[in-house]
Amino acid sequence: AVRRRMWDDVLVVLLVHIVLYFILFVLAAFWAARSFRRRIDPERRGLAASQGKAIESDSEGKEVGCLEEVSTFCKDPLPFMAKTSEATPEVVQKTAGLDAMIYLHFLKVMLIVFMVLSAVGVCLLLPLNIFAQKKSWVILDSFMVTTSNGFLDPSQSLLLHTMVALFIGLSMVVVVYMLRDFLITNARNEADNKNAIPPVQAYTVEVQGLRIDPPVQPEELTPLADAVAGQDKVLAIAVALDVTDIVDNVEKTRVLKKKLGRYRQQLENDKERPTIQTGLLRYIGCGNSQDAISYTEKEIAELEKEVEKERAVANRPGTGTAFITFKKREAAVRFIDKFKDPLKSRRECQMPTIGANKDCLCENQNRWSVELAVKPEDIFWRNLRYSTFHRVLLTVAGFFLLVILLAFIVTPIFFVQIFLTLGDLTVEEFDKVKNVAQGHGSYHDYFSMAEDERQFNHFAILVLQFLWPLLILCINYFIMPALVHYCAKFFGQRYVSAMQRTSYNLIFFFMLMNILIFPALALSGIDEFMEVSRQVPLDRMLAQIVLYGSNRPFFVDYIAQAGLLASAFYFVFHTTTPMINDWAGHDSSELVWEFDFAYFYSSFLSVLAIGLMFAVTVPLVLPCVLLFLIMRYYTDKWQLLTAHSTERVDPAPETTASAVLVSMLIITAVAQAAFASWLFLPGAGD
Repeated sequence: AVRRRMWDDVLVVLLVHIVLYFILFVLAAFWAARSFRRRIDPERRGLAASQGKAIESDSEGKEVGCLEEVSTFCKDPLPFMAKTSEATPEVVQKTAGLDAMIYLHFLKVMLIVFMVLSAVGVCLLLPLNIFAQKKSWVILDSFMVTTSNGFLDPSQSLLLHTMVALFIGLSMVVVVYMLRDFLITNARNEADNKNAIPPVQAYTVEVQGLRIDPPVQPEELTPLADAVAGQDKVLAIAVALDVTDIVDNVEKTRVLKKKLGRYRQQLENDKERPTIQTGLLRYIGCGNSQDAISYTEKEIAELEKEVEKERAVANRPGTGTAFITFKKREAAVRFIDKFKDPLKSRRECQMPTIGANKDCLCENQNRWSVELAVKPEDIFWRNLRYSTFHRVLLTVAGFFLLVILLAFIVTPIFFVQIFLTLGDLTVEEFDKVKNVAQGHGSYHDYFSMAEDERQFNHFAILVLQFLWPLLILCINYFIMPALVHYCAKFFGQRYVSAMQRTSYNLIFFFMLMNILIFPALALSGIDEFMEVSRQVPLDRMLAQIVLYGSNRPFFVDYIAQAGLLASAFYFVFHTTTPMINDWAGHDSSELVWEFDFAYFYSSFLSVLAIGLMFAVTVPLVLPCVLLFLIMRYYTDKWQLLTAHSTERVDPAPETTASAVLVSMLIITAVAQAAFASWLFLPGAGD
């Protein structure tokens, strides 16, 4: 009777959750397909007639009932993804850019990898876990039966699991090496040598550490350039001034113009003028209602006047940066060799002048830097004024600010976890968890304690088990990336690609923290968790994470939500919002939605981290990861080809992609270390 109750409480509940996610996914796909057919065939009325939003046309519209809509959906469920699913990498690169092609290639390779791992997990590990002889306490939990815990003879039963873990580690190393070669080939444009024209930055030198106030004039840098140019001509010398206020207002104007395009498209679609709310209470729906188009046009006009006024300001301070463009690359290389060491060059040719006087080129020799320039579009002009010290200081301060903000945001999740995992557990019972972590307990102590924690109202548990991963998913997919992107702009990064890489690193880090660390907090309170963290070695902490994840289906539930609900959201978002209009097959240059590669890389890598961490101990997680990758690959391919605006592409996508490869190696190494720590956890063979 106990076994049947536990079966109902664990695997059946997990199955109910997955069915619920699938139903929501199907409903979103139905809505998207219906909206798509209405867009390409304006005469279709269907469900829109009941909403009073039928599209006006000269001919009388066709009434399409619900049953006919459902029948059409069953025959062709995802018509908007039919063409994009067959697009070649060349088409993707031409339409959405090099960064899109690299991203989809990474996804496709990992999809193939987890297809193989899923076959191994389902065909080998899962049957072995179910049919092998286990301890008496394991069979009380149906989910535990599918995991690699509690074998009667671990030394023999876990041999295949160890071999699979080594296979996964070696496979990931080989895959990363192949992806590295692919990245290098495309980043260097070796795949298409006939178009390999040397860019302008190949002849341009970036000089940093120049005098700021008053700014250095181009004429002052001419002697330095002429000293190495010789017969070669110096094409241009440009000194960057501090135009932060102009850049900020230009960016605000750009965003407002995109919003204006969206509102005009909405007017064209719905035949109604859109409205927005303004004022301090607009975030809670209590602001002043304004005509969206008129209000946005007024804001744009005011910003453009402000930009013109700021451009007329004279005597702007400098940023300490200048760009010298030579006619030949050899001259640029000679300039770097001659002036990269300011003290040496000053002894040889008395240049550059260093000192606090206003006629000296450089105020501080430690800030002097000479190197080849990056792509012009890769320069983040707003932050050229910041030195290396300022960038480090801003990055550290911003990181701790994000930690504090996210700590407050995840507090509700923490209390949900406490309710689900601790219940009415007393402080004295925490010693059981502490003893297991320090090696003084056994698996049986851990899971018997977990059994006592499940004495709650079953309906409350069912609801909270659904909300727990959903809350983490919402924070990881919406709130946290928005906070990171907003803060990353003020970290002082001089290059757009470096800012994108920083955003990716932070988003990926916080995603892993929210997924792996905060669930571990549910084992105890904050104080107790910190106490255990200080006293327990790293390998024990990794073993605890694996032990926790193999005790309950939280991570399987999270991956199922990430795969189905995220795709459902983008289906509804792109087919109902007027932000884009190319998804229906119409040509358009007014695409305003930008695919956030830092976020999407982080989201699929965080799921990969879960899959690699629990691939051997929880084989059920592998098919869910495969489902997630399939949904993500085809959904993101559709978004990139039909909704992504290439107005502001990453000028150096290999910067973020290389960080992704490093992340793959790190999570593979951590996963292997966690499995090894779990193998040697004292009490595993009791």
